[in-house]
Amino acid sequence: MKQFRLSITTLIFLLLSVFGCRNKNMQIVMPEELFVLPIGKTETDLAFFTDRQISPLKETQIKMRDGLIYILDPGAGKLMEFNSYGEILTLWYNPDRNPKPVLLKEEKDIGRNTEKEATKKAFPFRFYHPTGFAVNSQKQIYIADRLPDESAVDSAEYGLTLNHTVICFGKTGKAEYFLGQEGVSGNPFPYITDISVDKNDCLNITSYTATGKVFFKYDSKGNLLHKTVISDKMIPSVQKETVSRQAEILPATNSDNILIRTDLYSERSNSNSTVHYDFLKTVIWAYDLKENSFRGYFNLPNTETKVSDTASWAENSYPVMLSTDGFDHRGNLYFSSIEQEDTERVLILNQISRNIETKRIFTGFEKSIMLKRFVTPEGIILGIVFYPEKAVIYWWRTDL
Repeated sequence: MKQFRLSITTLIFLLLSVFGCRNKNMQIVMPEELFVLPIGKTETDLAFFTDRQISPLKETQIKMRDGLIYILDPGAGKLMEFNSYGEILTLWYNPDRNPKPVLLKEEKDIGRNTEKEATKKAFPFRFYHPTGFAVNSQKQIYIADRLPDESAVDSAEYGLTLNHTVICFGKTGKAEYFLGQEGVSGNPFPYITDISVDKNDCLNITSYTATGKVFFKYDSKGNLLHKTVISDKMIPSVQKETVSRQAEILPATNSDNILIRTDLYSERSNSNSTVHYDFLKTVIWAYDLKENSFRGYFNLPNTETKVSDTASWAENSYPVMLSTDGFDHRGNLYFSSIEQEDTERVLILNQISRNIETKRIFTGFEKSIMLKRFVTPEGIILGIVFYPEKAVIYWWRTDL
């Protein structure tokens, strides 16, 4: 049935192309459905819409590593591991918020019965409120968890509360250590906004502060390799009379560097002396972690949108800010912008050559509530589409 639905959708797009509704030279990457998750509280469900204490949908995260798909449900306090057919393999869960698993066994319940029991496990762990996770090539799993208020620590260095920690689960599935700023068992982090691993299995953590961001890099054993504080005031001026605001910090092909996305705005005032900021363009800065210095920048190409002025009947073009989708382990960065109501343009930027490949992906999922995407290490775009009664996992083969 899944293949039949996809074939019909593809046929519709071919017909639209023939009749001129779309540019006949435009190739659109269609999504392929992998599996469906129901709404509920069992080990294979997502818990949104089930009670008033759940997290917003935007906090749910999806990632893929070595063919396995991981979905974090922060409201339920659990991380699920599936194969590409939707069969659950492993569960890390808070037993206070979830019923006892039925399809998986906890280690204390595993006997000498079957191989299936030994390979499909559940690991209870009292997460407070997980906010992100990462998986490396050795199947170590890092889960960023917010601390309860009574465990948070005030920081004079950052001028805010340190309220995040990272739990490292080993390849056996068991929690091995807590990671803090200095390394294993270190002090809590400021609020973690991003956690990822690079191609060398180094763990990257970005934390938010009142003046900017702090970036941490660790090896796979939890040893601190780099720590750098990057405030908005540090970012060099690219263009006079503009305002620079840093957005994401992205890993570079060289583990001793990072890339800093910076958006530039022009400042203007109206007759009421109200200040407005107009987006101009995005630049990517290279930053040397060893030298703590900027090493130059390059521009991202602008996507323009046309807006009609009903008063003058004029049509003006304005630059549109690109969304950062992520990175793969081949040295590519992924950015996107809405092109049509059901189509997005994806820019794949090679860090070394600066060449840009453009893909167009179909995102017109009728009656959906939200779409969240992730770029896999292989360059596949993985997505989870939320509907009122279910969530559907798709991928777009942008690596082909």
